[in-house]
Amino acid sequence: MSTESTNSTVDPSTALIQRKNKREAASEGSIQTKPNRRWNWQDALYLLILLGLVVAMALHYTPNLTGEVAGLWWDPLLNMWTMSWDTTTLLHAPLHLWQAQILYPNNNSLSLSENLLGETIFFAPIYLSTHNPVLAYNITLYLTFLLCGINMYIMARHYTGKPFAAFVAALIYAFSPYRLGQIDHIHIIAGEWMPLAFLYLDLSLERGRWRHWILFALFYLLQLLSSIYYAIFLSYALLAFVLFRYTKPFVIHLRSNKGTYLKFLLSRGVKPAIILTVMFLFLGVLMDALSFIAATWILTITHSDCKL
Repeated sequence: MSTESTNSTVDPSTALIQRKNKREAASEGSIQTKPNRRWNWQDALYLLILLGLVVAMALHYTPNLTGEVAGLWWDPLLNMWTMSWDTTTLLHAPLHLWQAQILYPNNNSLSLSENLLGETIFFAPIYLSTHNPVLAYNITLYLTFLLCGINMYIMARHYTGKPFAAFVAALIYAFSPYRLGQIDHIHIIAGEWMPLAFLYLDLSLERGRWRHWILFALFYLLQLLSSIYYAIFLSYALLAFVLFRYTKPFVIHLRSNKGTYLKFLLSRGVKPAIILTVMFLFLGVLMDALSFIAATWILTITHSDCKL
């Protein structure tokens, strides 16, 4: 009897605690699974539709992929030459990348326009295998449209959990009138890495994992090499995004527990410090080479003017 009475006095409170824990676990589980991030056949279908739209666009603008380009021809010709120069020079004389053979006697002519190194990743294999710069350019151009759609789909799918909403976002981003109106300017179309840069910066700040920071640095760097214009815009947009999304929770945590939170931030800051340092060192080496060439060119001109 004493055991039963003891159980009767303990069980209600224990059951209450258990019910409370179950409710909290259920609420946490519902919050975590609210955006359904598991892909299914609908995602594959929407991505196939995006591919079909890009193929239809290619057939509309360039029925002859090997001999014609979309839009006016002069900018595509410049871009073909740029990516051809990038491909051959990086293979045979990478230290002379910026010293393109155009606009003589300027010794630094590649820096006067977009270098398109990000697009060269796709251009080079096709160009080296076919030796047809027009075909390589066209495939790179339409692949840029496709990647804009796919990468925006990935970002929108992550945040909404809804395939159709992600598909609509991909359509708007990839095939907006602005992009179609600039179809002969590949560096203006090439914003394919911006959605992933946003996504992985957010994941990096939220979860602080090595792979998230590495992927953010990779996609930011690819966007910088694909379009300098968009890299500048992306930098300001990322800064604004971080301020709007994380300033309020930062202030709240700092007020509630200043010392512990600062230690937490310092520990979380090791990974981005290492990865971003490596990224900026790479950019620094690239820009130092460019600056050295530019300084040499300026000194040469000044010396020749003094002789005159």
